[in-house]
Amino acid sequence: MAMKYEKLMIIFYFFIKKYGQNRYLDIIMPIVTFMGNMGIIWFIISIALILDKPYRIIFIVLQQGYSSSIQQILINVK
Repeated sequence: MAMKYEKLMIIFYFFIKKYGQNRYLDIIMPIVTFMGNMGIIWFIISIALILDKPYRIIFIVLQQGYSSSIQQILINVK
């Protein structure tokens, strides 16, 4: 079982190496990663959700989580 899993993972990594590396993703992915680290991506997603009426409750939940993470960062900085 473990050998099949390892072989599958090697095929998966090879696929990413072959098709996932290009000059466009080399530029875009560090920006997306930075946005994720700073929580900006969640803010953008929550703004997109508030624009659609059925998803406004999800927006409220995301905003509460985002604001609590900002509070934790500010507490740790002091």
